[in-house]
Amino acid sequence: MSVDPFDAVLSLEETLMAQGHGDGRAHGVTIGLQEGHELGATKGLQVGEEIGFYEGFLAVYEKRIAIPDNGLSERALKALERMRLLVSRFPKAAPLYPDLNEDLQLMRSKFKVLCSLLGAQLHTGATTLNF
Repeated sequence: MSVDPFDAVLSLEETLMAQGHGDGRAHGVTIGLQEGHELGATKGLQVGEEIGFYEGFLAVYEKRIAIPDNGLSERALKALERMRLLVSRFPKAAPLYPDLNEDLQLMRSKFKVLCSLLGAQLHTGATTLNF
C-alpha cells in the first residue's frame, strides 16, 4: 500500500489543532497554579487579619473583665466567652479547612451581637470602644 503525500497535507489542520490544544492546556495549568497560589495567599492574609482583629478585640475586653465592677452584663460576658471559644477553635494552619466560610460567617454574626451588647461602635477599619 502506497502512502499518499497529500494525506499529510489534508490532516495538517487537525494535527496543528491537537498540538495547539495540548500546548494551551499545559500553559493554562501552569498559569492557573500561579494565580491560585496568589489568590490563596491573599485570601489567607485577609482571613488572618480578621481573626487577629477578633483576638485583639477579645484581649482588650479580657483586661476589662479583670476590673472589678466592670459594668458588663452577664449576657455580654457569655457572648465574650462564646466568641473567645469560636476564635480559639479556628485552625491557624489548616490549608484545607472545609468549614472555613461557615465558621467565619458565624464569627462575624457573633461579633456583631457582641458589639451590640458591649456598646462598641464599629467604623470603617476602626473600632471605637466605649468604657
